Formats: sequence, structure tokens, C-alpha cells
Amino acid sequence: MVIWIHTPIAALAIGLVAAVLLWLTWRPSRQYVRKRDADATRWQRLYSGEDYAAVEEALLAITSAFLLRPQDVGRLEPSDKLMDIYRAAYPAKGTPDALEFETLWKDLRKRPGVSEAELASLPSMTVGDVVEMWRRRKGAA
Repeated sequence: MVIWIHTPIAALAIGLVAAVLLWLTWRPSRQYVRKRDADATRWQRLYSGEDYAAVEEALLAITSAFLLRPQDVGRLEPSDKLMDIYRAAYPAKGTPDALEFETLWKDLRKRPGVSEAELASLPSMTVGDVVEMWRRRKGAA
């Protein structure tokens, strides 16, 4: 017979795990984009041909870094500010985060020709800025 489940520490641990799982499931950053209808062709209309592969890579890097679902790509708009998506998840300054900017920074740093100045300005960029940077750097690869 297992007795440890009845201890207050075990109950607290189970409650904490449940709270973290619930928080990850209902991330406010996801709600930022989910208020919109998905338009799977938005990015295809803006970019076509060989460019679209780079656009898709950039969008997937953004959705991965900001813990969005792949199906949220169609809800992202070029004018979306990365900081707005971030602030939707972390409205209070000083709140521990999931290293969204650091993750995207790491992905961008792997791209040939991305300057430190561009990386430093990442928090002020839009989704469209990142996509354009990714496209420009694809040609440098």
C-alpha cells in the first residue's frame, strides 16, 4: 500500500505539476494569436516560390520559440510585434519566462551573416522583420 500520496508534500507536488501543465496548455501568448481566424494562405500570398521555404522556416522558428502551435502560423501577421506576443504571456515584468527571445536568438545566430546588431534589436522586431532577415540570410547560406 502506498502511503506517500496522502502526505501534504505529495499533494502539493501533484498540485504544482497540474498547475504547470494547465499553464502550459492555456498560455496567454497562444491566446494573443488565437483571437484571429487562421489564414493558411496569408504568407503564401506574400511570398512565393523558393522564398516560401525560408518564410516557413522562420515562422516555425518563431512559433517554436514562443511556444505556439504549428497551426498558429496562419494567425501570425507580419505586423505582429514579438514583444506584444511575449507580453501577452508575461504581462508582469520580472515574471520567469520560457526563454522565448533567447531561443529565437539562438536559432537566428546559426544563420550565416546575421549581425550582432540585428540580434540585439530582436525584442523590437515584428514577425515580418524576422521573416525578412531569415529570407535575406538564406541567400547567404
